[in-house]
Amino acid sequence: PRRPERAPSCSASSSQPEFALDVSAIAMLPLTAGARIAMEMPGHFVLHVSAGLLPVALMDGINDVGTGWSLWNETDAQVARTMLGDATWFEVGLGIRPWGTPGLEISAGYSLLWTHRPSTLETMAPSAIALAGSADASEVGIDVTIDAIHAELAWQSELLDGVSRRMALGWSHAVRHSVQIVSESRDERVISALRERSASLARELGSRAFGPTLSLALGVHLD
Repeated sequence: PRRPERAPSCSASSSQPEFALDVSAIAMLPLTAGARIAMEMPGHFVLHVSAGLLPVALMDGINDVGTGWSLWNETDAQVARTMLGDATWFEVGLGIRPWGTPGLEISAGYSLLWTHRPSTLETMAPSAIALAGSADASEVGIDVTIDAIHAELAWQSELLDGVSRRMALGWSHAVRHSVQIVSESRDERVISALRERSASLARELGSRAFGPTLSLALGVHLD
C-alpha cells in the first residue's frame, strides 16, 4: 500500500513572527546611558527609538582617566562637565536585519543632544569677571544643542529565551551644533565677552563632535 504523502514543512523564515519588540537598557561610550526600544517589522526592517542622559558621574570618571593620562587638562574637563553634564540625549532611526533575529543589524539614525545648565562667569568666561557690574552678573546659563547622524553595525542575539543582547560599533557625526551663554548683565562689555566665549566653545565642540561609538544593550525580546 502507498504511504500517504507528507505535507510540505514550513521554512524557518516563514515561521518567524512578522513583528517583534526589543526593550533594553543601553550604555554607549563615550558617555551616554539610557533605554532603547526597537520594533522589527516585515522584511526585517527595524525602527528604533533611544533616550537617556550623559550622567555627571560617568563624565567625572572619564575626566579622571583623561586628566590622569594627560589627554586633556583640568580646565577642559571642567568646561566639558559644565557644558554636557546630565545633558539629555534622544535618537530615532531605521535599520535592517538581513537574516532576521538573531543576526546582523545595520542602522542609521538622527541624534539630538541638548542641555540647559546654570553656571558662573568664573567657570565659563573668567575674562568677563572684571567687567561684571554686580554680583548677580556672575550667574549665567548655558545652552548646548548638538544634532548628529549616527550609523551602527550591530549584532542582535538572544542570550536566553526572551532575553536579548545587542552589541554595536558605530560612528556619530554632528551636522549642527550651538553653544550660547546667557547672562542677566546689561553691560555690553560682558555681553560681548560672553558672545566671544560662546563662539570659542562652539568651535571647540565642533572639533570634537564626531567619532566612534561602542554600545551594549540588554533587555527583553517579545515576539
